[in-house]
Amino acid sequence: MKKFIKAFLVILIILFAYEYQKPVLTSKESLEKAISCVSHPPAELAVEPVDAKIEDLQTIQVSIQPKDGLFNRLTHQREMYITLGLKGKNPMTPMVQLDAYTGKCLRIIGPME
Repeated sequence: MKKFIKAFLVILIILFAYEYQKPVLTSKESLEKAISCVSHPPAELAVEPVDAKIEDLQTIQVSIQPKDGLFNRLTHQREMYITLGLKGKNPMTPMVQLDAYTGKCLRIIGPME
């Protein structure tokens, strides 16, 4: 029984360490995910898609913030906010919120016209 408990604790410690130090997306990957999110937004966001390409970017601002919640703070979970300055007929600056590890589009904030 003691071996089982020790093995279980070791496994928990390893899993916690992995969750705490997961690799974050690179700048290029996060930019590609943000453009993809603006061009093909998830249906649950109820946002009109915009035909955007990496060549359409004028300015980019990236920030990484900690997620809210006790478990997220304990495991050092973060999310990425990317502000895209897109050129076109009507200049737009949408802010895309992504999961910093998977690149999942969480929400789009700002003008999308």
